[in-house]
Amino acid sequence: MLGVNERESNKPGSLYNTMVLLGPDGMLWKHRKLMPTMHERLFQWNWSRTGPEGHRDLRGQGWRPHCWENRMPLARYALYRQGVQIWAAPTADDSEGWISTMGLIAIESGAFVVSVPPYIPRSAFPDDFPVQLPGDAQVFGRGGVAIFEPLDGRAIAGPL
Repeated sequence: MLGVNERESNKPGSLYNTMVLLGPDGMLWKHRKLMPTMHERLFQWNWSRTGPEGHRDLRGQGWRPHCWENRMPLARYALYRQGVQIWAAPTADDSEGWISTMGLIAIESGAFVVSVPPYIPRSAFPDDFPVQLPGDAQVFGRGGVAIFEPLDGRAIAGPL
Protein backbone atom coordinates (compact mmCIF):
# COMPACT_ATOMS: atom_id res chain seq x y z
CA MET A 1 0.00 0.00 0.00
CA LEU A 2 1.34 3.38 -0.99
CA GLY A 3 0.08 6.94 -0.86
CA VAL A 4 0.69 9.04 -3.98
CA ASN A 5 -0.25 12.39 -5.47
CA GLU A 6 -2.02 11.52 -8.72
CA ARG A 7 -2.43 13.79 -11.73
CA GLU A 8 -5.57 13.28 -13.78
CA SER A 9 -4.69 13.12 -17.47
CA ASN A 10 -8.33 13.67 -18.52
CA LYS A 11 -8.55 16.84 -16.39
CA PRO A 12 -5.15 18.55 -16.67
CA GLY A 13 -4.20 20.42 -13.53
CA SER A 14 -6.27 18.23 -11.20
CA LEU A 15 -4.48 16.46 -8.37
CA TYR A 16 -5.77 13.65 -6.16
CA ASN A 17 -4.44 12.24 -2.92
CA THR A 18 -4.58 8.56 -3.88
CA MET A 19 -3.91 5.28 -2.10
CA VAL A 20 -2.76 2.39 -4.29
CA LEU A 21 -2.28 -1.28 -3.53
CA LEU A 22 0.57 -2.86 -5.47
CA GLY A 23 1.07 -6.56 -6.13
CA PRO A 24 3.51 -8.69 -8.10
CA ASP A 25 1.77 -7.78 -11.37
CA GLY A 26 1.40 -4.04 -10.73
CA MET A 27 -1.44 -1.94 -9.35
CA LEU A 28 -4.29 -4.02 -7.93
CA TRP A 29 -6.49 -1.18 -6.72
CA LYS A 30 -6.61 2.55 -6.11
CA HIS A 31 -8.73 4.89 -4.03
CA ARG A 32 -8.86 8.66 -4.45
CA LYS A 33 -9.51 10.62 -1.29
CA LEU A 34 -13.09 11.89 -1.30
CA MET A 35 -12.25 15.38 -0.05
CA PRO A 36 -8.87 17.16 0.12
CA THR A 37 -7.94 17.95 3.71
CA MET A 38 -7.13 21.32 5.22
CA HIS A 39 -3.38 21.14 4.52
CA GLU A 40 -3.87 20.04 0.93
CA ARG A 41 -6.28 22.88 0.23
CA LEU A 42 -4.09 25.40 2.05
CA PHE A 43 -0.96 24.78 -0.02
CA GLN A 44 -2.29 23.50 -3.33
CA TRP A 45 -5.30 25.09 -5.04
CA ASN A 46 -5.87 22.29 -7.54
CA TRP A 47 -6.58 19.32 -5.26
CA SER A 48 -9.71 17.65 -6.56
CA ARG A 49 -12.61 15.84 -4.98
CA THR A 50 -13.69 12.41 -6.11
CA GLY A 51 -16.99 10.57 -6.07
CA PRO A 52 -18.13 7.48 -4.21
CA GLU A 53 -16.96 5.08 -6.94
CA GLY A 54 -13.63 4.57 -5.16
CA HIS A 55 -15.21 4.19 -1.73
CA ARG A 56 -15.65 0.44 -1.64
CA ASP A 57 -14.32 -2.52 0.20
CA LEU A 58 -11.19 -3.86 -1.50
CA ARG A 59 -12.38 -6.59 -3.86
CA GLY A 60 -15.14 -7.60 -1.42
CA GLN A 61 -12.61 -9.00 1.05
CA GLY A 62 -13.62 -6.89 4.05
CA TRP A 63 -10.40 -4.85 3.96
CA ARG A 64 -10.13 -1.21 3.00
CA PRO A 65 -7.32 1.37 3.21
CA HIS A 66 -8.37 4.71 4.56
CA CYS A 67 -6.83 8.14 5.02
CA TRP A 68 -8.14 11.34 6.63
CA GLU A 69 -11.60 10.02 5.75
CA ASN A 70 -11.48 8.41 9.19
CA ARG A 71 -12.80 11.76 10.44
CA MET A 72 -15.82 11.66 8.12
CA PRO A 73 -18.68 9.82 9.91
CA LEU A 74 -20.80 9.21 6.81
CA ALA A 75 -17.83 7.86 4.83
CA ARG A 76 -17.06 5.50 7.73
CA TYR A 77 -20.70 4.40 7.87
CA ALA A 78 -20.67 3.53 4.16
CA LEU A 79 -17.82 1.12 4.85
CA TYR A 80 -19.32 -0.24 8.07
CA ARG A 81 -22.37 -1.33 6.06
CA GLN A 82 -20.07 -3.40 3.83
CA GLY A 83 -18.90 -5.47 6.79
CA VAL A 84 -15.27 -4.38 6.90
CA GLN A 85 -13.09 -6.71 9.04
CA ILE A 86 -9.69 -5.00 8.94
CA TRP A 87 -9.50 -1.23 8.73
CA ALA A 88 -6.12 0.13 7.55
CA ALA A 89 -5.66 3.80 8.42
CA PRO A 90 -2.53 5.38 6.93
CA THR A 91 -2.19 9.04 7.88
CA ALA A 92 0.26 11.83 8.65
CA ASP A 93 -1.49 12.42 12.01
CA ASP A 94 0.46 11.17 15.04
CA SER A 95 -1.59 12.95 17.73
CA GLU A 96 -3.29 11.52 20.80
CA GLY A 97 -6.62 12.52 19.24
CA TRP A 98 -5.85 10.27 16.27
CA ILE A 99 -5.10 7.33 18.56
CA SER A 100 -8.41 7.74 20.41
CA THR A 101 -10.25 8.02 17.07
CA MET A 102 -8.78 4.68 15.96
CA GLY A 103 -10.13 3.01 19.11
CA LEU A 104 -13.57 4.49 18.41
CA ILE A 105 -13.50 3.24 14.81
CA ALA A 106 -12.59 -0.25 16.01
CA ILE A 107 -15.66 -0.26 18.28
CA GLU A 108 -18.02 1.34 15.74
CA SER A 109 -16.97 -0.88 12.85
CA GLY A 110 -16.54 -4.10 14.80
CA ALA A 111 -13.23 -4.45 12.93
CA PHE A 112 -9.57 -4.53 13.80
CA VAL A 113 -7.95 -1.18 13.02
CA VAL A 114 -4.34 -0.81 11.90
CA SER A 115 -3.17 2.78 12.30
CA VAL A 116 -0.08 3.68 10.26
CA PRO A 117 1.33 7.18 10.84
CA PRO A 118 4.87 7.63 9.46
CA TYR A 119 8.08 8.14 11.38
CA ILE A 120 9.87 11.04 9.63
CA PRO A 121 13.31 12.00 10.97
CA ARG A 122 15.06 15.19 9.88
CA SER A 123 17.65 12.96 8.21
CA ALA A 124 14.97 11.88 5.67
CA PHE A 125 15.27 15.30 4.01
CA PRO A 126 18.23 15.83 1.66
CA ASP A 127 20.60 18.75 2.22
CA ASP A 128 19.25 20.43 -0.93
CA PHE A 129 15.57 20.14 0.12
CA PRO A 130 13.87 23.21 -1.47
CA VAL A 131 12.13 24.36 1.74
CA GLN A 132 13.85 25.26 4.99
CA LEU A 133 12.86 22.88 7.76
CA PRO A 134 11.42 24.59 10.84
CA GLY A 135 13.48 24.92 14.02
CA ASP A 136 15.93 22.30 15.17
CA ALA A 137 13.43 19.44 15.56
CA GLN A 138 15.00 16.06 14.78
CA VAL A 139 11.64 14.31 14.17
CA PHE A 140 8.66 15.61 12.15
CA GLY A 141 6.48 12.50 12.29
CA ARG A 142 6.62 10.45 15.49
CA GLY A 143 5.14 7.30 13.99
CA GLY A 144 2.73 5.51 16.26
CA VAL A 145 1.79 2.36 14.37
CA ALA A 146 -0.83 0.52 16.41
CA ILE A 147 -3.49 -2.20 16.13
CA PHE A 148 -6.84 -1.82 17.91
CA GLU A 149 -9.30 -4.61 18.66
CA PRO A 150 -13.05 -4.27 18.03
CA LEU A 151 -14.55 -5.27 21.40
CA ASP A 152 -13.51 -2.27 23.49
CA GLY A 153 -11.20 -0.37 21.12
CA ARG A 154 -8.02 -0.97 23.08
CA ALA A 155 -4.60 -1.10 21.46
CA ILE A 156 -3.35 -4.68 21.29
CA ALA A 157 -0.06 -3.62 19.67
CA GLY A 158 1.67 -0.25 19.86
CA PRO A 159 1.62 2.60 19.44
CA LEU A 160 5.22 2.28 18.29
